[in-house]
Amino acid sequence: MTRATATARVPTAPGRPAQAQHVVAALFVDFGDDRGNDRRPPRARYECVRCGYRSEIVTGPAAVAAFTATARDTHRTVCPALQENHQ
Repeated sequence: MTRATATARVPTAPGRPAQAQHVVAALFVDFGDDRGNDRRPPRARYECVRCGYRSEIVTGPAAVAAFTATARDTHRTVCPALQENHQ
C-alpha cells in the first residue's frame, strides 16, 4: 500500500503569500445504508499519517458518534511522532 501526502496552498490573509498545508490524519466515516435487505450499519476509522497508526473499524450509530467526537484528541495524547517532536 502506498501512502501519499496531499498538499494544498491555503491563503493566510489578504496580501500575504499562501502557506502549504499537509494532511497529517484522516477520519473515515461511512454513514451506512438501511434501504432494503442490504442493511449496512454506520462505521468509522481513524488514520494518523505521522506515525502510521490505523484504528480498528467502529460500527453502529452510537459507537461511531462517540468515536468521531474523540478519535483525534485521543490519538494525539499517545502519538509517538508527536511525542518525539515535542509538539
